Amino acid sequence: MNTRLSKLVALVVGLGVVATVLIGLAATALAGRLIPHGQGIAGGPGGQFFSEMGAFNQLPCGTRPKHILIRSGHKIDSIGLTHVRLDGSGFWTGTYGGRGGVQRQIDLADGEDIIAMEGTFGEHVHQIRFITNRGVTPMFGETVGPHPFHFTAQPGCRIVGFHGRAGALVDAIGPLLDCL
Repeated sequence: MNTRLSKLVALVVGLGVVATVLIGLAATALAGRLIPHGQGIAGGPGGQFFSEMGAFNQLPCGTRPKHILIRSGHKIDSIGLTHVRLDGSGFWTGTYGGRGGVQRQIDLADGEDIIAMEGTFGEHVHQIRFITNRGVTPMFGETVGPHPFHFTAQPGCRIVGFHGRAGALVDAIGPLLDCL
């Protein structure tokens, strides 16, 4: 078993929470396959739980995100990923949230990995952007939330999926990691 420590630092200020999250990974080797485990979420209490872990575990080793799908307006309406298998074929794990906002797609280049995600939240995820090993995406969502969040994968790990809660909007989000 490969285990790395995970740290969560939260500072409660009055009625608000300022959270800085450093992500570690607790991964279990199973037949040569690392199973990603999500570490923490940022957001409000509403919505239904979602996780891409089940879908990701059905994919072969070497599968990685190819497209990030986001619908946003004032807040983040929905989010999802498509993955690419080693043979080049695509696999969509689904989108989470509602159908409002403007749909956008972020295309990841070959060899480009998501290594961090950050944004702001209140009762919902207000803004989000992604940091890859090749650059930074634009910030999605027009309204700045009262609380910032930042998830960074440990060296040798990458963000391959999401978990959290969603309804008409993305209420809370956190990353799922895979270590190389």
